[in-house]
Amino acid sequence: MITGELCVSWNCDTLSYYKKSEAWRSPDEASHFVEPTILVNESLTVRWGRYELGVFYNPGHTMSTLNVDIPGADLIHAADTIVGNLVYLFYSNPSSMHAALVRLRQRARATLVTSHGGPRRIVAADHALHYLDLLEMQVRAARLGESSRDAILAIDLDDCLPAGVEGSDFERIFHRRNLETIIERRFFSSVRDRKIIEDHELPQVETCG
Repeated sequence: MITGELCVSWNCDTLSYYKKSEAWRSPDEASHFVEPTILVNESLTVRWGRYELGVFYNPGHTMSTLNVDIPGADLIHAADTIVGNLVYLFYSNPSSMHAALVRLRQRARATLVTSHGGPRRIVAADHALHYLDLLEMQVRAARLGESSRDAILAIDLDDCLPAGVEGSDFERIFHRRNLETIIERRFFSSVRDRKIIEDHELPQVETCG
């Protein structure tokens, strides 16, 4: 049994900030926050019954995100790196999320577990990459018009998902927040700004079977 709470070592001093900065955490959820007792620098191997867990640092959703690779079960736990078939940009930026998804996909596990929803096929990671790429295309096109803010907010989730993958009501909540974040932080604003966007400092703080 793993009795400690995990975090990446160089971000532990920011956890109190993370605890306060979660924009949609209820008081009840906040009351369950547990300070970490185990520090992880890049990776950690843990024996859990008959399985070996490979805990690895995968910054993307936040700068302190950890994922868990379980080769013996052909399974990987991606935490909040993937939300449904999307990514969530509120605490992050597109470049960091893309890199996190690629690292996750390179583990080549068959089954994916995340913080929201049940187990599903790893193809959800491909769907999230597809979402991020098409979202950029849609936003850049929307910025060409006179009312770019309204055009960005009008981008439909289903237009950013692969053919045959229908967005859920749950995913639409996070897609809307992504659009608002893109406007506020000017993601995908121009070719000239691409390097600025990719270097943006993170806040301290399917068809799937």
